[in-house]
Amino acid sequence: MTVRDAINVRRSTRYYQEDKKISDSDFELIIEAGRKAPNGLALEGWKFVVLTGDFSKIAEATYGQSHIQAASHVVALINYKMEHVNANPEVITDNLVAKGLPQEQAVRYIDSINAKNSGTQYMREQLMFAGSQMVLQAAGLGIGSVIVGGFDPVKFAEVINLDTDKYEVGLVIDFGYSVEGDVKPRTLRPIEDVVEHIEL
Repeated sequence: MTVRDAINVRRSTRYYQEDKKISDSDFELIIEAGRKAPNGLALEGWKFVVLTGDFSKIAEATYGQSHIQAASHVVALINYKMEHVNANPEVITDNLVAKGLPQEQAVRYIDSINAKNSGTQYMREQLMFAGSQMVLQAAGLGIGSVIVGGFDPVKFAEVINLDTDKYEVGLVIDFGYSVEGDVKPRTLRPIEDVVEHIEL
């Protein structure tokens, strides 16, 4: 399937086949797509927690969304809190230096993030790039997904025993095989309502 095909077929899946699980090899491709996603300043200030098994507690942390419990896999996309990065800059700078960046410039990158409205928010926003690539890779494999907008990050962190001094749950995605006929045709607003061309 081409990237364009994956974009065209990808939908949020509300009903999963509970008895059909995603293979380890296919899920590795999904995670690898997230790892290779673009991210601001090449920080890779993220962590992907892959969950399988009984999702009843996760469902509680996502306000009872039923598709979660039927999913094959759930991924919690985790970002560093800037308080932790500021106290332990090496968690970011070591990775940047390993990529060939001078230490002084790596430290300046952290200063740049702190200068933004919210450094933690900036780190959280980067997760959407990884999540978008994961769901497109899943679609290319015939696997459904939902980027979960409604979840309680504190409760979710408790379920996965996350060290909340360092990290926060920034994004949640569930994956599985759609029940046949679940995915409805997409209806989009007219292109002239959403696209505007300006020459400067």
